[in-house]
Amino acid sequence: MNEPISDELTAAIIAGGKSRRFGAPKALARLGDESLLDHALRLAGQISSRALLNYGKINIYEDKNVPLVGDVLPGYGPLGGIYSVLQAAQTPWVAVLPCDLPLLPAQVYRILFERRQKNRPVSACSERGLEPLVSIWPKTLAGALEARLRKGDFALQTVIRELRGVEISMPQELPGYRAEFFLNVNRKEDLEQIELYLRRGLWPLD
Repeated sequence: MNEPISDELTAAIIAGGKSRRFGAPKALARLGDESLLDHALRLAGQISSRALLNYGKINIYEDKNVPLVGDVLPGYGPLGGIYSVLQAAQTPWVAVLPCDLPLLPAQVYRILFERRQKNRPVSACSERGLEPLVSIWPKTLAGALEARLRKGDFALQTVIRELRGVEISMPQELPGYRAEFFLNVNRKEDLEQIELYLRRGLWPLD
């Protein structure tokens, strides 16, 4: 396993979504012998020695050996989760991880961290466009996010662009890029597709 990227960075998993399309808390759904959350926790450990797990109104993750951060302002979606982990983090930068991209490699975050700029978020782009939950945020933006949330502005992509977010094209910047890095689990059929992909030996988990 690679060394963590930086001691200036906290890895924060955003797992407070309602999973309406999946029909159950997808962070706890099984992929192989582990949950999607276990896969996200492994990725977090490759990014930083400090990890946080964000949840929404209800904490369903008490058995996980990781500091938990509830939404400070519940009901505002992923942006509310990002605001909450920025408030809680003890480092100047926070890497935001979704819980539903089990094939995402840590090298994506290494590139984002190397391309960071003061007081600006930096986000990955796949061939589909902006991937706002694959991003790194300076803790200094916590106040700006709170102001937007209290005004009712919680569209994550819009906020990133209003804050002059740096957008990094992973197909161009990441050697060995594969579209499968950004295969996300929204429905149970998506999870079945990834399981089949792994069973055929087409993807290493490590």
